[in-house]
Amino acid sequence: MHRKLQILIVGHFGRKNIGDDAMLLGILRELYERLPDVQVRVLSTSQNPDFSYNLPIEWNVGYSSRSLLSILRSLIWSNFVILGGGTHFHDFHGHRRYAKNFAFFGAFFTLTKLFRKKIVFMGVGVGPLDTGWGKWFARRILLLANLIMVREHHSSQLAKKLTPKKKILVGFDPAVLLTDLRNNTYSRTPKSIKVLGCSILPYYAIYENKPQRDGILVQRLAKVIKFWLAESKDREVHIIVFHGLSKEDDFNISHKLANEINEREIVGANDRRGVAFVTASVEGENAKIAYWFLSRIWPRVLEQQPEAHLHLLGKGAQKLVAEVVRSNPQICDSLIIEGFQDNLSAFYLKRDMAVCPVFKGYGLITKAVEALQHGCITVGSPEAFNGISGFRAGKHGFVARTDEEFVEAIAENLERGDMGMRLAAHRLIRSNFNWARSARQVIELIERLRCNNHRGQHR
Repeated sequence: MHRKLQILIVGHFGRKNIGDDAMLLGILRELYERLPDVQVRVLSTSQNPDFSYNLPIEWNVGYSSRSLLSILRSLIWSNFVILGGGTHFHDFHGHRRYAKNFAFFGAFFTLTKLFRKKIVFMGVGVGPLDTGWGKWFARRILLLANLIMVREHHSSQLAKKLTPKKKILVGFDPAVLLTDLRNNTYSRTPKSIKVLGCSILPYYAIYENKPQRDGILVQRLAKVIKFWLAESKDREVHIIVFHGLSKEDDFNISHKLANEINEREIVGANDRRGVAFVTASVEGENAKIAYWFLSRIWPRVLEQQPEAHLHLLGKGAQKLVAEVVRSNPQICDSLIIEGFQDNLSAFYLKRDMAVCPVFKGYGLITKAVEALQHGCITVGSPEAFNGISGFRAGKHGFVARTDEEFVEAIAENLERGDMGMRLAAHRLIRSNFNWARSARQVIELIERLRCNNHRGQHR
């Protein structure tokens, strides 16, 4: 009577790493498709790994922890052990933390061999190996395997160099098993590809302790992706986060890359129309400014841009418009009174330009900041840009002091799509109002005050 096939799968599973979990799912799918009666147990750092919730119930996959007792029970239970993909044999730049991985797998597979179990390495990666101890560990572990299949030729060459007498098969990454290879010809040319998958790791922060260089990496990668996207409107990019729980967590850097790529989307001028005039309420001093703009500036803008529209947003706007239109009926059709906005960002992103005529402002003018942040070409009086460090007229927006300057700035720049100014304005606000930077400045100020107090106490 043949003993039922019982397989223990080992790897970096249960660590919120999409790549490792995808390799495991690929192996499980292939096993259960070809061997319906197979029983599988996975050695996992978590008893309820994320991927387990999506598995078919009929698979009935079991999970074991990495405790010694659990490992012993799993080895007694199994008759095959599979190391399921991943780069387990490397000592990148001699980092000692990889010695722990070698020590674990060395002890585990030695124990597996003592229990006389068959060992299969499936789709693994080998290298880089830069140290003597890394090569020693890798050779000892590879010699314990009954069957070795690496995922690419470089790993094959290195494995053969370490174990010349071993037969090394060249296969593929087990995650590929999630696709139906039988129905895919992959005959498409690069130009016909519409979706680009992208993954980025904080390489310099992890391996060289130079996180600032990762910023350069993000900018260069984003530049290439933007160039590719610009070639066709049908193209799109999917940024994939692989590591969710480790020193190699790539969520933050992926988010930065997405922001860098989407920056042109945020400030793009393709679907922008009209001029925004935003105020908290059209009352008191605000009413005087709005009346001045609607009666003296906007009619002159329409003389040069007869198709222009002004979008008014603020409490009391309807009453003011009715008053202005009595003496300026020609502007009636160009005025659009906006209702309450649940999403002010969406409002700004639809507008080509924003006007901020502020003549008595001493603090930060929020509506100017919002307009600049969302890539609107912004025209305002000098007071409108108070508190925005680094603002330069002509680069980030237009400063107007007289009626003529307001009319000229609006009429000449409406719907011209100055991408350079939109990007510059967006980046200026993003750099000025950065939480990490602000927190750092506050901490530095506190430290200076503390040092000054300390010196004063010793005088």
